[in-house]
Amino acid sequence: MFFFIRMVSVFELVAFELVAVGFSLRGKGEGMKKYALISVTDKTGLDRIAVRLSQLGFGIISTGGTAKILKSAGLEVIEAGELSGYGEMLGGRVKTLSPPIFAGILARRDNIEDMRELEEKKIPLIDIVICNLYKFDKDAPNREELIDIGGVSLIRAAAKNSRFVSALIDAGDYDGFISKLESADEKLLDVERKRLAVKAWAMIEEYDSRIASAFSDDSEKKIIRLSKHRSLRYGENPHQSADWWVLNGGHGLHEAVTKEGKELSYNNILDLSEAMALACDLGENAVAVIKHQNPCGAAKKKTVLESLQTAINSDSSSAYGGIVAINGLFDESLASILKGFFIEVIVARKFSEESLEILKKRKQLRVLEWPNPEFETFEMKSISGGVLTQTKDTKTVYLDEAELKVVSKREPTAEELSDLKIADTIAKHVKSNAIVLVKDGATVGIGAGQMNRSDSVKIAAMKAGERIQGSVMASDGFFPFSDGIENAAGVTAVIQPGGSIRDKEVISAADSLGIALCMTGVRHFKH
Repeated sequence: MFFFIRMVSVFELVAFELVAVGFSLRGKGEGMKKYALISVTDKTGLDRIAVRLSQLGFGIISTGGTAKILKSAGLEVIEAGELSGYGEMLGGRVKTLSPPIFAGILARRDNIEDMRELEEKKIPLIDIVICNLYKFDKDAPNREELIDIGGVSLIRAAAKNSRFVSALIDAGDYDGFISKLESADEKLLDVERKRLAVKAWAMIEEYDSRIASAFSDDSEKKIIRLSKHRSLRYGENPHQSADWWVLNGGHGLHEAVTKEGKELSYNNILDLSEAMALACDLGENAVAVIKHQNPCGAAKKKTVLESLQTAINSDSSSAYGGIVAINGLFDESLASILKGFFIEVIVARKFSEESLEILKKRKQLRVLEWPNPEFETFEMKSISGGVLTQTKDTKTVYLDEAELKVVSKREPTAEELSDLKIADTIAKHVKSNAIVLVKDGATVGIGAGQMNRSDSVKIAAMKAGERIQGSVMASDGFFPFSDGIENAAGVTAVIQPGGSIRDKEVISAADSLGIALCMTGVRHFKH
């Protein structure tokens, strides 16, 4: 027992003498002090945390522009160059890269030899490192100069020694950290230091990955960074666990704001993303109704009200319990249309306050506002042992008519051409084999996910019923046989990629039926 007490006493004595000597060298004569090293590119909250640390008894070590700001705020600051004895070198390239600074961060406070060595060399202990990095821009002409060296090294050292040292890299953590520091609860601080260290390691990994990607000419390597957005209640089924991850620096559904309703499910999220992608593809005032990642109704009319009415009526039995996406304003008139009709989620660019008052009375409904939907330009799908990546299918004749060719004797009318563009756009979002029937800017029948195209045509026709008369038809792939057109009695115009060895037979069938046939040369398979 006596030996243990003696060890603690030596530790305390060495620590006291070390810090006291460190300060006396600078003429402070203030006895034992704690130190924080602050060197930041992002100055957000800088003066606030520096003042609080000073009030809590911390001495401040800093560099360059950060030191100037702190001094102008009336704080006493020790320049990092004073510790090294060399000042800043190479035009500021070397400021903190010196043994005294890193020894002060990396010293193990419970190791007598570490502490004795610091005492002999008169090096102060640094308990807090507040640092963030130069913003690396891969496209900058002087990008090599934007690679941070000292900052990364300081953060790594602090994170490595997180048993004793706090690594603060985000101004958003300042207030929470200070409150824990003020509590003087060592267990609480220990948990916080470990959390901050994990955050620091993740940031360094992401930073280095961006640099590696920028300088790599190796097309066989791709670095994809994901951050956990949140855990979900379960996956596609209750027995499956699930998490929501987002691409670092990417845009997407995670930016939408929940206005009403409970947490989104795994299936909700999949359908929401697909629904808004289709609504945005169709354009302003468009509406898409999605069920199990397939459209069961979509429309583009002059007003959102008309679009919603016709999209729901396209297949109201399938739309029941679905997801509705509005590429525009959702107002109280739209809320009245959905009265008594069960919808899982509504996502829109904007909601009127009056509509929200109506919608919040529906306890099972989730409401999301997504003012500026953005979608990544590539997508991933998991397979056993890896992933597949591809660029998104952004090509559509709805946006560009340059490759649209009329191959039949009859030209489509202006009204048919407008509907053909809409049908082709919707077909992009339907699982293959996809058939979409559109009339007056809205779907009347959709056939999805069948193993042969002829069955998809039959399903779409069955869904449409009498509404097939005067409608147009889009196919995501070519018709391998003429029966695809022949089984769509009532359709007046067809759009498809073409490219089959039997294209001539299909064209001949269209001509015999008086159907206008357009070929795009663009396939839209979606598996």
